[in-house]
Amino acid sequence: MGSSPHRGGSPMRGRGDYKAIGRGGKKSSNRGRDENEDERVTFHRVMSGILLAMGPITTHSSFVRQGPTSLRWINKEQFVTAAKQLEAINLGSYDSTIAGGVFFKKSPSDALTMLQAHPDLASIDEYLVRYALRVPASVGPKVKEMLISQGRLLESQFK
Repeated sequence: MGSSPHRGGSPMRGRGDYKAIGRGGKKSSNRGRDENEDERVTFHRVMSGILLAMGPITTHSSFVRQGPTSLRWINKEQFVTAAKQLEAINLGSYDSTIAGGVFFKKSPSDALTMLQAHPDLASIDEYLVRYALRVPASVGPKVKEMLISQGRLLESQFK
C-alpha cells in the first residue's frame, strides 16, 4: 500500500512540492500520535506552503492549483486560517475583500526578522527566491486587474 500524503506518510514528490514542506521522506506510523498532532503538522505545512508560493501573493485557488502536491486538497477555510495565522505573526496580510481573498506576503526585507524567528516555516533564501517569482496565471484575470488598478502590484509581476 502507498502512503497517504494526508496522514503520517511521505508527501508525494513532484511539481509544486517545496523543500520546506514534507521534510524527511521516511514512512511513519500514527501509533502514539493523536489526530490533533496530525492537524498541527498539516496546518504548519499549509502556512509554509503559502509563504513559499510563487510571487508576492497567493490565493486559495492558486494554492490548490500550483501549491505543494501533497496539500492541494485543503479547503478554503483551512487556507484562510493559515493565512490569518501568518498575518498574526507579521509575515503578511490577508485581504478577504478582493475576489475570494488574497494573502499578501511581506517583502523579504520586512519579513527577515520574523523568518529568523520562525525558521521552520521557510528559509530566508528560499523565501527570497519564491517571492521574486511572477504571480502564477492561476490567480486569474479579475484578481490581476483589481490588484493592478489598486496599485498593489505591477503588470510585470504577473505571468
